[in-house]
Amino acid sequence: MTGDAAAREATSSIRAITATALAFIALALIANALLRGSSLAEYWTVELADRAAYGGFGPLIVRGWLHDTHPPLFSLWATLLTTIGVTSVPAARLLSNIPPLVLMIMAGSRLSSRISGETAFHAALLLLVLSVPATALAFGNYNADYWQVAALTMLVQIGRHIAMSDGDLRRRVDRDIIPIAIMASAGSIMLQYVGGMLGVVLSLAIILCAMAKGFRRWAKLLSMAVLISGLLTLACAYLQARVWALEIDHSWYEGEAASAAAVIAGLILVALLHNPLPFVALKWVRDDWTKRDSAFAGMILGALAVALFLLFEINAEKPVIAESYLAGLPVLICGALAALAARLAHERRLFILFAAIAVAVVLIPFVAHGPERRWQANAKQIGRTVALCPTTTVYAASGWVLRDGIAFKTARRDDPIYARGYRGLGASRGFTPRMIGVSGGVQAVSGDCPTLLWIEQVPPSINLAPSRILSAARLHGLENTKLTVLRSETGLIVRSDRQ
Repeated sequence: MTGDAAAREATSSIRAITATALAFIALALIANALLRGSSLAEYWTVELADRAAYGGFGPLIVRGWLHDTHPPLFSLWATLLTTIGVTSVPAARLLSNIPPLVLMIMAGSRLSSRISGETAFHAALLLLVLSVPATALAFGNYNADYWQVAALTMLVQIGRHIAMSDGDLRRRVDRDIIPIAIMASAGSIMLQYVGGMLGVVLSLAIILCAMAKGFRRWAKLLSMAVLISGLLTLACAYLQARVWALEIDHSWYEGEAASAAAVIAGLILVALLHNPLPFVALKWVRDDWTKRDSAFAGMILGALAVALFLLFEINAEKPVIAESYLAGLPVLICGALAALAARLAHERRLFILFAAIAVAVVLIPFVAHGPERRWQANAKQIGRTVALCPTTTVYAASGWVLRDGIAFKTARRDDPIYARGYRGLGASRGFTPRMIGVSGGVQAVSGDCPTLLWIEQVPPSINLAPSRILSAARLHGLENTKLTVLRSETGLIVRSDRQ
């Protein structure tokens, strides 16, 4: 067999292994997205897509999108889904997240065919990114988190192509990858403010790499994408900031037990260790590691270092570091690891093991523990109680009440979103919760059936006696009843029974 024939056979083998592994991973991600419970962030997405509730598209922009803490790009998409009748959150997750998943895979396939020997890198990158736990969490959310992951992944793919290429952008030949580059750079910047910093820094690092190689057309294309998307994002932030100053005086991330450093360290360590096989490839680095590989690794790691420095500086002034905002951070780690993992193609059995570990990392937690139930867990429990005793009274309150948030403007801002979530879940389980707003209180009367208080967004670190929870929620009249607390992953129920 000639050298070219052997290379083609090896490439075909890698593609077949990767396609099989990606099929299993995609099925697990889709199943998780369909079965996972909903959250406050997703109810915000639903709220900002409800054009009818605001009385039209114009009022939705003025009284909805301009009050959001994210750029409006994903809200525009969600509004389109609502307009065509998609109101189910699980269905909206799939319609939102499957297209960028397909784009990631198509981009990897297209770019790997442009440069000989790059198939293994793009295959490894997809397997690493799609198996890292942060990606599974992002894919199971109806918001911009997974779009950010996909955009940054495609940006890493473009950066790799530029670092390994012999020639500059050719408009006729490369007309199919130009849209990929524009979407990747612009999308990574315009989807989130905090995560968008990763897109800005990585795009600039790729531009510097292109300029160093004399690729002026690539540098010009990406510079225009960064400039336009950056200006649009800044314009949105400027308009929204005036509203933030009036409505937001507190953050969920203030006072969290986990520090910003712990969040960052956790994301990085999990990305490094969730599939340790790339480190086995270190034994081949001395033989076939090139200057172009070093340039790519330096570009990725340099961008990561600069982005982390900026994030910590900003977080020192205002807490902004949270896992959901940085779902794309592991992508950069996976990009550097993929350069190592590509060497596993030297031994087919190792690459099969690498792909198998990627599948196992996604499948085993899902099969062993099932999807997160989140708010649905307590809704299901309350539904059972109401079914057994139909006159059960159900009250609901914001998670802010347990954080001394009654005086916070942010708590009042979140109240309607909590109410929307509680009402929707209650209707699906056969009960109607009565919302206790942060600015009000309720006098309850104990009856033959239990009285329940339902609160979501309660961190595990909050562990209060039931009487204190009732007092914080300002639910009065149950002091002389038997009180018990039922905890779930995301919230709690206080149950009151007549003694």
